[in-house]
Amino acid sequence: MSCSESLKKEKELTAIILNLKIEVLQNDDKLSSQSLSNIKRQTRDLYECLVWLQYSAEESDR
Repeated sequence: MSCSESLKKEKELTAIILNLKIEVLQNDDKLSSQSLSNIKRQTRDLYECLVWLQYSAEESDR
């Protein structure tokens, strides 16, 4: 993937995550404690995946 394609994909994914964050914050009053816990669990899983992907990318010098 070229540098410009990588930057474009980064911006696209960052925008998706930001929009999801905004949606959760705007709808917090409609979400139960259990729903928020489930969302938090999925978010934590995403974070852990990103940590491993970053580590792998650094190891392969991407």
